[in-house]
Amino acid sequence: MRILFTFFWVGIVSSFSLAGTLDTYEEGLKEKNSTSSSSHSASTIVHSVDEGTGHMLESLLAGIITSCFRSDHHDEAGNATQEDESFDDMGGAYLHNRGNLTLPYVRVDYNWQYIDSNLYAQDVHLEVGYKAIGFLGRYTQYSQSDPKDEMTIDQYYLMLRYGTSDPDINLEGLEVALGMGVATLKGNADESNFALTLPIKYYPKKWLGFEFRPAWYSFYEKFISDYDISTSVGSQFFHLRAGYRWQWVQHDGPKLKGPYLGVSISF
Repeated sequence: MRILFTFFWVGIVSSFSLAGTLDTYEEGLKEKNSTSSSSHSASTIVHSVDEGTGHMLESLLAGIITSCFRSDHHDEAGNATQEDESFDDMGGAYLHNRGNLTLPYVRVDYNWQYIDSNLYAQDVHLEVGYKAIGFLGRYTQYSQSDPKDEMTIDQYYLMLRYGTSDPDINLEGLEVALGMGVATLKGNADESNFALTLPIKYYPKKWLGFEFRPAWYSFYEKFISDYDISTSVGSQFFHLRAGYRWQWVQHDGPKLKGPYLGVSISF
């Protein structure tokens, strides 16, 4: 538990330099780039991200196909060996133990994020899936006290997942995934665009976990990086979480960043 609170308070100290309001953030998104070449930077970066993930996607697909369609080995009598029967019983690389946070059938997260003394965010995740295929929805509401204002960013992804939820076998509680979908900004105006995410979860012990959730999307032709790193402690079905999330807009644009505390419930 001390690990979580240390992580949270270090994040608060590092957020003191943040200044601005939600209006400032949205105005920064809408500002025209200073040079004509930079006006195409968002699409260029997205293209670079797509190229950079190309080999990863190929490896991910190869692993999924190998795990799902691995042929049985047979002995001289033509019977499947015990090793392959065990592999089939555990579902290849997709074993899910009920209540674990990797490869969940259903998982819900709630996080409360401190941004500054005038601004905070509430963040809700919903992940549902079966083995390699999943759906991830993320709803983040930013609330400002003075002047009173609100802004939301919604993200929806179709996920391709690979890993195992049992730290005693195979990849030792590691899950990697690729998600493609859409991100939507709702504030002074509405804007939607393509979004990409590459979440990584690692649970070396069933009571201890680490997650890194990077995402990339763009609003008003401005490329946004959205990084979320966290650690959690708990038991089956329930974990307490402490993390840090930062979003920044290309070319030294406005930022929303700060530590958060939350809970994760999984089935």
